[in-house]
Amino acid sequence: MTRFLSNYIFNKYFQIFCLLIFIIPCKNSFGETKLQKKLDLLHSSLSKISNEEINKENLSFVLKIIQETYDAKKMGKMIINNNWKSLSSYEQKEFVEVFEKFIAVNYLRRFSKIKRVDFKTQNIKKINENFRLVNISMTLNTSEKIELGYLLHYTKNNWLIFDVLVDGSISEIATRKSDFNNIINDQGFKKFISILKEKNEI
Repeated sequence: MTRFLSNYIFNKYFQIFCLLIFIIPCKNSFGETKLQKKLDLLHSSLSKISNEEINKENLSFVLKIIQETYDAKKMGKMIINNNWKSLSSYEQKEFVEVFEKFIAVNYLRRFSKIKRVDFKTQNIKKINENFRLVNISMTLNTSEKIELGYLLHYTKNNWLIFDVLVDGSISEIATRKSDFNNIINDQGFKKFISILKEKNEI
C-alpha cells in the first residue's frame, strides 16, 4: 500500500512537472509576441508617414497609435520628477494629453522627411519579469542606420514604451527632463504647457 501511494504521488508530481515544462515557455513566448506586435504597430505607422500614406491631416490616427504604444503618464513622472508631485490631478492629466500629442507631432515631422524607413528587431533583453529592452536597427533611405533601444514595461495586461535610447545611450527621458524642467522652474507649469501646445501646432 505504501509503495502504491509513493508511486501515485511520484506520478502526479511528474505530470505536473511535465505540464509546467510545456506551459511556461508558451507564456513567455506569448508575452514576447505581444510585445513585438506592439512595436510592429508603431513601426508600421511610422513607415506610412514616410511613404506619405499618413500626413498631418491624420494626426488623430497617429495620436491614437501613441496612446496605444506609449506610457505617457510614466514618462511624465520620470521627466518632470519632483515637479510632478506638486501638480494637481487635473494638471497631471493635462500634461499627459499634451505630451502624447507632442510625441505624435514629432514623429510626423521627422518621418515625413524620410523617403524610406525599415525596422529590424535585433534582440529582446529581459531586465526582470515586467521590463524589457528591445534593440532595433532602423535603416533610413536604404543606407543610414540608427540603433534604437525601446524600454518597455508590462502594466495592466499591456506592454508600453516609457523610454527610447538612440545609439544605445541618448535617452529621450533624460533629454526631455533637462529641457522641460528648466522651463517649469523658470516660468511655471502653466507657461510650460502653453509652450508645449505651441510646439504641437502643425
